Amino acid sequence: MNDREMFDAFYLAKRIWELQPELPAGLSSQSIHILDCIHQLKKQKKLVYVSDVSTFLELPRPGITKSIRQLAQMGYVEKKADERDHRMVQVELTSLGQAVVQTYVTDYFRSIEKKLVNIPDTSIHQMAQTIEQIYQVLCKGENQDGR
Repeated sequence: MNDREMFDAFYLAKRIWELQPELPAGLSSQSIHILDCIHQLKKQKKLVYVSDVSTFLELPRPGITKSIRQLAQMGYVEKKADERDHRMVQVELTSLGQAVVQTYVTDYFRSIEKKLVNIPDTSIHQMAQTIEQIYQVLCKGENQDGR
C-alpha cells in the first residue's frame, strides 16, 4: 500500500466535499444528510420516526434526537408524538426542509452527475464501496483480516 497515495486521496475527497454550495446559516452537512434521510424514508413509508432516521444513518439516537430538535426549531422539520405511543416521535420535512433537500441534494447531485458523465458507473460504484470499507475498518479499529 502506498501511504502517500491514500493520504492524498483522503485530502482530495475532503476538497471535493468542500466544493458543495454554501449551506444556509445554522445547517451543517450532517443536517443536510438528516433532512435527506427523512426525505428518502418518507418515499418508502407513510410515517417516519426519529428511530428510523437513527437506524438508517447508523448513528446513536440521542445525537439524532438533538439534531432533529434543532432542525425543528429552525423550521426545517415538524415533530409530532405518535398517537398510540407518545414516546415515539414522528418527523416530517416542512416546505422549507423540502426546499433545502431539493437544492442541496437533488439539484446539486444532478449537476455533479452531468459533470461525471465520462466516468463509468462501475468506477463510481467501486469508489463508494472502497470508501465504505475503509470507513468500517477505521471505525472498528480492525485490520482487513478481522484482527
